[in-house]
Amino acid sequence: MKKRLSIKWTASFFQAGISVLIFIAKFQAIHLTNDTASL
Repeated sequence: MKKRLSIKWTASFFQAGISVLIFIAKFQAIHLTNDTASL
């Protein structure tokens, strides 16, 4: 039971990390396009 719970926590933590990475990537992409547009 405890092992299954830890797997569940690891999966949710992993998903949260991926979401943060995607958010950062999108944020940086927006800044890059803004920089090229201003040039």
